[in-house]
Amino acid sequence: MKSVFWRSGWTTYRAAGVNHFFLYNNFSTDGYREVLRPYQERGQVTLIVWPRVPASPGAENDCIARTRGRFDWVGFVDADEFVVVRDGRSIPDFLDEFGDVPAVALHWYYFGSNGHEQRPHDWVIRAYTRRAAHPNHHFKVFVRPERVTRNRNSHNFYYRGAHCAVREDRRRVFGSMASPASAQRAWINHYYCKSLQDYLERAARRSTLDKSGINEPSRQEVMAQAAMAAANDVVDHSAIDYFEKRHVARRREEVEGIVP
Repeated sequence: MKSVFWRSGWTTYRAAGVNHFFLYNNFSTDGYREVLRPYQERGQVTLIVWPRVPASPGAENDCIARTRGRFDWVGFVDADEFVVVRDGRSIPDFLDEFGDVPAVALHWYYFGSNGHEQRPHDWVIRAYTRRAAHPNHHFKVFVRPERVTRNRNSHNFYYRGAHCAVREDRRRVFGSMASPASAQRAWINHYYCKSLQDYLERAARRSTLDKSGINEPSRQEVMAQAAMAAANDVVDHSAIDYFEKRHVARRREEVEGIVP
């Protein structure tokens, strides 16, 4: 866990209305305990050491058990994924529209390298502003923990009463993907590639996330140059614009005593 990455992610999601973080450490060795300790002491982070291969779906099932009866919604996102709500509302306010469903699925926008060979010393949402022209058919979900029965991975959950997730447009979805993708009101910026340095470091590590990543790794050194050129079609400042709106709103809410 790079400290600048964690702090930017924590600040962004806090501004967006997220109250607590459950972080699963799967063989990280980069000083994460020192970085996270202040947030743990303030009761904002629960750190779970998870030395299991594959990490998924066990980690998600564990998180559901920990959050059931305590939280209305839980989002399963990776450290390189940032939610954007187009109209500037908080994530909880957006999810309030979907109280009648067990889960809300948000499609990805893939973001590219922006031409960076070395890792920039800046927030990810500032350093990477170029993405693919169209949203990806994969999605991630925010779920109501009490309505989840089990899951296959961080995309695909099963719900009580044979219900299913819906997208931002209220179309029902199944599995891990849907076509055509929808990203009009809310979506996830997926900073998949980042710099060449980041890409090569991840390509050199064996995936422990899930069986698919272990058996068919998507990041390979021989694919690095093609990855650097991909998903740089459109300039998109939506993530930083959303953070700035939410930061102002959050500060106002704190002053008014609406949020602690």
